[in-house]
Amino acid sequence: MTEDKVRRPLQIDFINPREIRMGSPYLLCEIKLSGRTNINLENNAWQDLSLWTDDNKYLILVKWNLEKNEPGFNFVIFNIATGDNVISERIMGCLNSMEVENGKIRYNKFLYTGQKTEDGDLIGNFDEEYSLQQF
Repeated sequence: MTEDKVRRPLQIDFINPREIRMGSPYLLCEIKLSGRTNINLENNAWQDLSLWTDDNKYLILVKWNLEKNEPGFNFVIFNIATGDNVISERIMGCLNSMEVENGKIRYNKFLYTGQKTEDGDLIGNFDEEYSLQQF
């Protein structure tokens, strides 16, 4: 079933998206949740990406973590029923995409390495996983 045909318990709106840095393809925004929820969001530096587990019990949001002005992020995993959340360790880089599969967040990120291809394109996209087994 496609994402847009699945009924989700909350509406997620990304408010005031803007570049994380001038000229960057990555966005920083605020998030507004609509619907019945116990989730209390701080208006912090969120990325414009969200993900639901297949059973709609958990919502995964991405919070920017710009320690020492170096890009990084945390997954913030919310229990929809209780509003409780777990925050991942800081992950270096910028998140491109994510999906849930077999109890894991599989994600692709960009991490600047300074290396380039022969054509001058940056090298730095990596596929990684974050386990949801603790939930």
